[in-house]
Amino acid sequence: MALDYQPVNTSPKSPSHLRVVIDRLRKTITSVGGVAEPGSTLDGTATAAIAVGEVVYADGAGSFDLAQSDAIATSYALGVCTVAAAIAGTATIQTAGTVTNAGWALTAGSVYYLSTATPGAITATAPTTAGQCVVPIGIAVSATQLKLLLTPLVLL
Repeated sequence: MALDYQPVNTSPKSPSHLRVVIDRLRKTITSVGGVAEPGSTLDGTATAAIAVGEVVYADGAGSFDLAQSDAIATSYALGVCTVAAAIAGTATIQTAGTVTNAGWALTAGSVYYLSTATPGAITATAPTTAGQCVVPIGIAVSATQLKLLLTPLVLL
């Protein structure tokens, strides 16, 4: 099932404007159910050790590396790892649908963002510092399930 969303074509000008942008992103979800869509997984070489549940981006060599929203270059989230990989191993990345990870302790209904502090991690707290990127990853369906919402990043 495809998400029906409208891209955010603005950068927040203040913390209150950031809240408006985040609210607009939340409203882009048409459903919080579902499973992986056909063609929504990718296999590729890991340039770092990647664990299940970690968020990745495609590096310049076409491999997967851990995403982090502290800089634009590493903020282009591609998806969430569903099959872990060691360095130079093959990782499987889910790019759409609902991801399940028994190791998560999510709050249902909360939006989760790419972390600025920990590579590959997600957090319920959106960044607010200039130069960082707001990268929504998904909305928690349950404590262990995240409906992916991979949308364009917003540079602060």
